[in-house]
Amino acid sequence: MSYSKRLLTQKYLYNLILILILVVLLGIGYLSYREERSEGQKNGSDNVLNWVDNSSIVANRIPPISDFYVLGINVSPVAYKVIACESGFKHDNIWGAAGEYGIAQFMPQTWKWFNELRGTDLDIYNKEHQLEVMEWALENGYSSHWTCYRSLKL
Repeated sequence: MSYSKRLLTQKYLYNLILILILVVLLGIGYLSYREERSEGQKNGSDNVLNWVDNSSIVANRIPPISDFYVLGINVSPVAYKVIACESGFKHDNIWGAAGEYGIAQFMPQTWKWFNELRGTDLDIYNKEHQLEVMEWALENGYSSHWTCYRSLKL
């Protein structure tokens, strides 16, 4: 076999091996996704989304409130979309660049102010408390405190 044919055969084999590796990795990722999705359905949270496309939010296309779960807690569609944008549903030790914290990305000063308005003394490091205060803020006209809410154009 000539040198050029051997070189072409080697390139072909390398490309074939790379394609096979890619197919295997994609298959593993898909199986992992299906397992995570089925686990989420068993736990009652069918909405296991890692990211939400803000441009697709239209009021008449938002499912009923009962379909939105964050960490197993039922939240409003608006809170769900804001959380998807703000923290990507991450809740452990999530600090933003400006000093905001947690799943709802509260600024410590805003957290303190909202607690004073509500007459509560909740813990900013508690994800359930963050969801509760966020829902209250969204229901009471304080939604502009989230950059992502403003980008939703609801």
